[in-house]
Amino acid sequence: MRIASMNRVLGCLAGLFSLTACTSPEQQQFPAWQEGEMEIHHIYTGRGESNFMIFPDGTSLLVDVGDWDPSNDPNMCEPLPNASRRAGSWVARYVNRVNPHGNEVDYLMVSHFHNDHTGDSTLPLPQTEGQDPDYVLVGITEAGTVYSGNIKSSVGLGIILYQGIGDTIRVSLTGNPLGEVRTAKLILKTLGLRRGGVEVVSCPTCGRTKIDLIGLANQVEAMVQQYPLDI
Repeated sequence: MRIASMNRVLGCLAGLFSLTACTSPEQQQFPAWQEGEMEIHHIYTGRGESNFMIFPDGTSLLVDVGDWDPSNDPNMCEPLPNASRRAGSWVARYVNRVNPHGNEVDYLMVSHFHNDHTGDSTLPLPQTEGQDPDYVLVGITEAGTVYSGNIKSSVGLGIILYQGIGDTIRVSLTGNPLGEVRTAKLILKTLGLRRGGVEVVSCPTCGRTKIDLIGLANQVEAMVQQYPLDI
């Protein structure tokens, strides 16, 4: 990496690339990227965080692109550089200026699903069409405890799998990791995407129940897990 490039990287890390300065070319004209250099741009809008990187071979990576702009939150910072555009629009404008490939970005990495990193979660689910395969951004990361996490994972993952999107799933629960595997397999089997195993169907309890139906059903379900049958 050349000295000039290293100086620019250090400048980025020191906060040189605040959006207020970089979005006004009459104030500061940043030198264009050159092959063999690496650039790291930290973009702060007061409404969202974003980092844009250009690697020595020209590959580009955008990390997060927040676009959260609540109008009634007294704790929010002032929008930067001003309120004439939404945060996401300022980020896109900046990236388009410094990116050697214009509006084409090679990779997008989302660190976590908060509005200031991914955008307004109240908008319709972002999804692609005709990409083969397509994707839908459903916002499932660490789902939570076993009870709530199973429900969230089943709904979120079931939506995209039912649409034929995706071929790999991960269920994340605050509990025994073996439970994550069982939940993932059951989601696939319920959608007809996986075969194998014994499915236990049991009745709900009622006032006429004279035995421990709940305990019996759980006992049977645990017992049949060891049988490699498809019924």
